[in-house]
Amino acid sequence: MQGRTSPPRSPALGRPTQTPNDGARRQMPKSLRSHAASLVVAACIVFLGGAVDHAGASEFIYGHTSWTAVSGNTVQFTVRGAFRRSGMPCIDLTTNSQTDCAPGDGFAQVGDVVVEDNGGTSLDPGDGNAPVGPLYYQVSAIDPTLDLLTALALDPASLPARSTTIPYTYATAGSFTAVIEACCRTFDQINNPFEYRIETLVNVGSGNSSPQSTLPPLVLCPPSGLCVFTVPAIDPDGDTLQFRLSTPAEAGGSFGFIQPGPPFATNGASIDPHTGEYSWDTTGATISGERTPYSTQVSIEDLDAGGTPQSKVAVDFMIILTCQSNADCNDGDPCTDDTCDPQNGCFHTNNTASCDDGDACTVNDTCNAGVCAGQTAPEGTACDDGNACDGGETCQAGICSPGTPLDCDDQNACTADSCNPLTGCQHTAVLDATPCDDGNACTTGETCQTGVCTGQAVTDGSPCSDGNACTVGDACQAGACVSTPAADGTACTDDNACTIADSCQSGTCVGTPAPDSTPCDDGAACTTGDTCQGGTCTGTPVANGTPCDDGNICTDLDTCEGGACVGIPLTTTPCDDGNACTTVDTCENGRCAGSVPASDGSACDDQNGCTSSDACLNGACAGQPVQDGIACGVAGPCITDATCQNGTCYAAPAPNGSACDDANSCTSGESCENGACVGGSLLDG
Repeated sequence: MQGRTSPPRSPALGRPTQTPNDGARRQMPKSLRSHAASLVVAACIVFLGGAVDHAGASEFIYGHTSWTAVSGNTVQFTVRGAFRRSGMPCIDLTTNSQTDCAPGDGFAQVGDVVVEDNGGTSLDPGDGNAPVGPLYYQVSAIDPTLDLLTALALDPASLPARSTTIPYTYATAGSFTAVIEACCRTFDQINNPFEYRIETLVNVGSGNSSPQSTLPPLVLCPPSGLCVFTVPAIDPDGDTLQFRLSTPAEAGGSFGFIQPGPPFATNGASIDPHTGEYSWDTTGATISGERTPYSTQVSIEDLDAGGTPQSKVAVDFMIILTCQSNADCNDGDPCTDDTCDPQNGCFHTNNTASCDDGDACTVNDTCNAGVCAGQTAPEGTACDDGNACDGGETCQAGICSPGTPLDCDDQNACTADSCNPLTGCQHTAVLDATPCDDGNACTTGETCQTGVCTGQAVTDGSPCSDGNACTVGDACQAGACVSTPAADGTACTDDNACTIADSCQSGTCVGTPAPDSTPCDDGAACTTGDTCQGGTCTGTPVANGTPCDDGNICTDLDTCEGGACVGIPLTTTPCDDGNACTTVDTCENGRCAGSVPASDGSACDDQNGCTSSDACLNGACAGQPVQDGIACGVAGPCITDATCQNGTCYAAPAPNGSACDDANSCTSGESCENGACVGGSLLDG
């Protein structure tokens, strides 16, 4: 027939859903590369995300309109489409109204007739006459699991009989652009959730027929990598074909259209004009889940002998970014086995594998119901709470509890000792020339030099004591106390309650082990029945759970465990960290720490006699240097005028040769040398 009068459009029916396929179930060519996308044929279509409630019509996923010359100015159109099954109401052709679908699950079955829920689309032949429509579709294939139907449009003039080709006679020969344009593509795809437009250029009167494509509605591509596949097409007339990406106006009308690429993806898609090889590097593409749909449209043109397009068709389809291998599905959870089904996405199945729950105080960690958990480790198992100042931590009742805090006192007066939770003990050298005592009776005038207490040797022969009861004749020699071993057998004491008959042997006090079982005290609160065994005092651990005191205010319910006194670490319990410049001091996992710095300017004492107006600043106590020259410290025989300099007590050595007194009554004529009183003559008698 020539032209048509469009019948009244049906009222809006139903609501949408999704999914697609080419109902013809044609076999795809195997021209894909190893890294290419998988072309999804009818029975293997991906459900794009479940039943989602969308406003308006949003069922469209795939469209392809082709035409064949019949005779004269008459052609017949074939309109293929794929839609959400649950969004396509069934139609009773005899009454032209909505009806219940065939028995089953309540949705369309193969053979049913459906209409888009906005009342049906129409085919505009492009010659200025009324569109052909509304178009009803006869279902050719379904997949209830995927909520999918594929269908062919029926010729409205054939109803209630059904013809899946639509004849149309143009008044004149020429080129006309036939169009199907409606709302909308599925809303869950990334780049074009709006109007769709399917064009075909009809070359009327030439005897030419349009190209045809068997590309299925969906193509699977990796979510990050190169996707390459061929758009299959044939021309019934044997003409040369040319491929290109459709323009925004061709694919989206006034709404426009964005092919896969910026701004939704780093790289843009392309197609080889001669082979139809479609290529898209999906690296950097926006991902909305395990299966991310992108819409795209390709125009296929057949060329005349001069290479000019004489007709064209469009294939509007979707690319699904989905997993290609199990590695793509790795969720980083050791308690799931991750597998890939390209049609349906990733699956994560709970397992019972060994794992690590990250808790040092559990053992035999195993996955159970998707959770990694272990059994409580034995009491006393070594662990690490991440605080280097906590000493040797051990597991107590399943909790990593601090051990004996590190004692960072290096017994060196020339270093300032502290503990860093990350690195442990730190020893920072104090200022050079700070007075100190090296504990050596054979040196004098000691001061700190690069963290070491250094003094000058006293006069050789000066009396001293090496603290060893088994030496005699102790005297200074070159700054060291030198002695002679006492006669073997000289009585002494080795301070060991488990030895008897102590006597000197070659300058060392040696005792004979006391009889085993001799009572003694090992000094441990968690042992009992202490007795000597082989010269050593040994006790038996008391029963676990016996109350004790570990001396730590930040533990509670201290009890003996394996002979050691341990407590349960406290948290948030008030305590005092000894720092006047912190407030809200509380126990944190068994250690006392100030969580809030005191207000800047709060009074404190930095224990430095050469500063004043001490005040807190950022949680630390600091003072202002007093005026240089103020007396400080205690001067030695060769260190005079100890005064504050720049906030530090500094004692300048007396001039070399100055008379001094080394406090040794057996020397005379001493003088100062580099801050030390030396050089006296020994007095006889």
